[in-house]
Amino acid sequence: MKTARFPLDSEDPEVDASDLQDVEQRLRDSEARLRLALEAIDAGVFDIDLVRGTHRWDRRVRELLGLMPDVAPTAQSWLACLHPQDRHRARREFEDALGDPDHDGVWHLQYRVRKPHGGWRWIEERGKLTYGESGPARRTVRLTGVMFDVTGRVEAARDAAGSTQRLRESEERLRLAMESSSLGYWDSDVVARQMVLSDSAQRFFGLPGHEVVAVDELLDRVHPEDRSRVAAAYARALDTAGDGAFRQQYRILRQDGSVRWIDAMARTHFALADGRQRAMRNVGVMWDVTEQRQAEGERTKLVHELREQRRRLDVVLNNASVAVFLMDERGQCVYMNPAAERLTGYTLAETHGRRLHDVIHHTRPDGTPFPLHECPIDRAFPENNQEQGEEVFVHKDGSFYPVAFTASPIRDETARTVGTIIEARDIRREKETMHALREADRRKDEFLAMLAHELRNPLAPLTNALRVLELGAGLGAREQAMLAMAKRQTGQLRRLVDDLLEVSRISRGKIVLRPGRVAVDDAVRQAVESVDHEISRRGHAVDVRLPDAPIFVRADPARLAQILENLLNNACKYTPDGGRIGVAVIDQGEHVDLRITDNGVGIEPDQVSRLFELFQQIDVTLDRSAGGLGIGLAMVKHLVSLHGGRVWAESGGRGLGTTFTVRLPKDDSASE
Repeated sequence: MKTARFPLDSEDPEVDASDLQDVEQRLRDSEARLRLALEAIDAGVFDIDLVRGTHRWDRRVRELLGLMPDVAPTAQSWLACLHPQDRHRARREFEDALGDPDHDGVWHLQYRVRKPHGGWRWIEERGKLTYGESGPARRTVRLTGVMFDVTGRVEAARDAAGSTQRLRESEERLRLAMESSSLGYWDSDVVARQMVLSDSAQRFFGLPGHEVVAVDELLDRVHPEDRSRVAAAYARALDTAGDGAFRQQYRILRQDGSVRWIDAMARTHFALADGRQRAMRNVGVMWDVTEQRQAEGERTKLVHELREQRRRLDVVLNNASVAVFLMDERGQCVYMNPAAERLTGYTLAETHGRRLHDVIHHTRPDGTPFPLHECPIDRAFPENNQEQGEEVFVHKDGSFYPVAFTASPIRDETARTVGTIIEARDIRREKETMHALREADRRKDEFLAMLAHELRNPLAPLTNALRVLELGAGLGAREQAMLAMAKRQTGQLRRLVDDLLEVSRISRGKIVLRPGRVAVDDAVRQAVESVDHEISRRGHAVDVRLPDAPIFVRADPARLAQILENLLNNACKYTPDGGRIGVAVIDQGEHVDLRITDNGVGIEPDQVSRLFELFQQIDVTLDRSAGGLGIGLAMVKHLVSLHGGRVWAESGGRGLGTTFTVRLPKDDSASE
């Protein structure tokens, strides 16, 4: 519907002027006849020309509106007379009537205007809208009508209908409240065993359109598990010996198979019949509480899960050996588990609401204060990062003790940091154990060094004696064989002693490198030559592959040779006679790989990582003279790391050979 603008005098008319002479003539003819009738009923006449935007009021209209003769008849002056609560409604109804092309042309409006001496009077307007055209394009051109005082009639009607209206309003409010709150009601005729159901109650039971239902039919719709209980409660409510109250929650089965929960309460009305007190009516209300029951079930389940989680968490925290502290965003302690109380000597009650730093971390072991801003634990919150390390705490008794800690920020669902969780572990025993281990390791190194020196001292005269005997004449074949065996064993002993001395130097950090620019291919050739005797003795085939152009590394020549010789000797030891050994130098850009491969006994993949451990021998069934002390590869790893490189081993398993790779950084600088 198109809404017309209210025809204020200052606005241009929206209705086009047309030939209205016929219409105006008819109005003038009827005006004289109407005037007499209007004076008889004390009514005023108004005429609004919607084309020209002019208003004409007679004297009675001005009197009814309470306007002085000098006030111009306009829309604004008319609206100004109306009660504030009626003004907007009157204007809206006027505009709607003008803008509705399907309007029936009848004008009727009631509103209040102020009386000259205070108070309000009711005014009623009745009139007719006149149109200049017909059909969809018709336009309202005029509103003519009468106005009269209906205050007495309105007040009389209001007084007469007051009680009825209040009752209707109360009933309507009750109905609306029931409908809006999913509340249904019933009124049961106990004698006839029939119930009158409200619309909501009908929907609850899945019986739309069934206002009157037998009580037994409704009981049949109660869930079988609840039916006997509800029937018994209903029977008790009808018993004259009771108070007539009924209150039950139960399930109902609807025709579509769905189950709904109902909460119902009622009261029975008793009356005398045949000289006895009898139940006559049972009136009550009911709610559909299905969603509520489901929500309660979910809430109960959630509460149970939360309690179970809390119980498990309490079990973990209460039995944990690690101390756990919780601090809020102000850095104040809000939780300590039993381990934390044992660690610090404080109870939660003693630390709650206090800065943890001020309680257990306020002083350094030398007695100087430990400022909060230097505390690494406290940094976890403002920097929003996890902090780990070791610190020294102060016990309640004033003693100091070392701890290993982890401080992590706690974030809420919006990722805002709201606190800190601190885990702390007493490491006094660990410190003591580490000190004892370091002391034992130091003594072991001293013992190995002393043992190596003590063994080396008699080796020199033994070696010299064997050389003198070898130069002598008159030795038979048996003596020659025994002399050769003694020389071999003496050489093996010398190598073992040298290895022990190397281990001692490595353990005490006594190895000093003398690096220089070394050509890798030269180092490989020299290493192969140094083990040539053993290779020839075992009948090994050696395949050496070197790059066309020399590759240089920054290394100690003697130590690089020691690395390669150890790996080649290892390949010879664990490769059967007649086996193959490969040596390759591979350019890897910024690095160079020295790769030594054999087709020997191989190693199980899960044991490869143990090869470079000190005194470690994977195959303990080998003869000790072949296996050595198990320190050669450990020395290789240490020497390679001193050169800024790394070494690793690979094997497919037993009988599939082994590959050792040494990777060193290249030296591309110009030759010195």
